[in-house]
Amino acid sequence: MSKANAFPDLMRAFFYEWLVEQRNASIHTVRSYRDTWRLFLRFVAQRTEKKVAVIKLADLSAGEVAAFLGHAEHDGGGAIGTRNCRLAAIRSFFNFVATKDPASIAQCVEILHIPVKRAPISETLAPGSNVAATSRSFSSRDQRRRRSTDVITSIVIGLLLVLALGLAAFSLPRQGGRHRGDTIR
Repeated sequence: MSKANAFPDLMRAFFYEWLVEQRNASIHTVRSYRDTWRLFLRFVAQRTEKKVAVIKLADLSAGEVAAFLGHAEHDGGGAIGTRNCRLAAIRSFFNFVATKDPASIAQCVEILHIPVKRAPISETLAPGSNVAATSRSFSSRDQRRRRSTDVITSIVIGLLLVLALGLAAFSLPRQGGRHRGDTIR
């Protein structure tokens, strides 16, 4: 690798030294970050008409990140949460780069200032939305389930009491009568 392109060395150091060894990230986090970077690098390579192997850190601008996130959200069929997870992976890398490569701090700051996207409240909590209907169906279903559970619990407790009392009454000696186990003489 040439010294002119420090990007491959930074990427290796980010994944192996920082993410795994220093941060002790879970395998799921590492895989998620890896997948994000794989998609992002392919996206940048396609837009810049370069091969992934020759992409430099300078090719990864805030504009490219914003375009990738927009593409992932709208064209890729991803949700806002997926977009934000991808942004977290990219931000984490550029936060790392800012500590390792002072010459790239301005680029890193631009990327780190890309905001997370919030879901509109009207979309998720509107009175006629599926979310509201689903939550109502859960609450009525839960009430029926609780009633059924209470009835079954009462029946089981009743049966246990009958068994306990029946066995206790069966084993107690009766006054004035024969008891099981008594022999006839």
